[in-house]
Amino acid sequence: MPGGSLPLMVSEKVGAKTLQDFIDYARKTEKVNVGTYAAGSFAHMVILELNKQYGLKMEAVHYRGEAPMWQDLAGGSIDAGIGSYAAALSVLQTGKARAVAVSRRRIDALPDVATFREQGATSRAHTLLTFQGCVAPARTPPEIVAKLSALFVAAGKSDRVRELLKSQGVDEGPMTLDASQALYREEAPIWAELAASLGPQVQ
Repeated sequence: MPGGSLPLMVSEKVGAKTLQDFIDYARKTEKVNVGTYAAGSFAHMVILELNKQYGLKMEAVHYRGEAPMWQDLAGGSIDAGIGSYAAALSVLQTGKARAVAVSRRRIDALPDVATFREQGATSRAHTLLTFQGCVAPARTPPEIVAKLSALFVAAGKSDRVRELLKSQGVDEGPMTLDASQALYREEAPIWAELAASLGPQVQ
């Protein structure tokens, strides 16, 4: 199941409305802190890739999950944060922060917020699909795996689940077994390369 695009949320004190605004702020500000929900996470990769492309020195501040990160963003302790739309919603509603970019694709909940790629960020990290998946033991018979996949896909297409996903900023439906395996083959090497670039401390 695609996990939905993750927004880059910027504190109101920064005054940025677009990714370029935030890049400009980072260039002229001595120290810029961006929260992530874990070291080695997708959010961590995005920060380092932005630093590489734009010659910045933004510091990734790693939290144990999203809740404390969004609390610190709302309180002005950090300049920005990257995480899920659902968890960021409370900060959005207070007006303490604004979404200036989203990952792979635009989402219905934030229709006017362009993706990183649309705003000039070129790293392959910005095209990766984040997702939630279900795995089975390696020796599970193929017919059982196929049956489980079909059941999960059917459940994911129900009105109740679709409504729940929409409320969390997830616009895409469930992926079939074949589509999931194709995704692994295509994107796993990119994830591995990006993870290696983070350095030995997070591997």
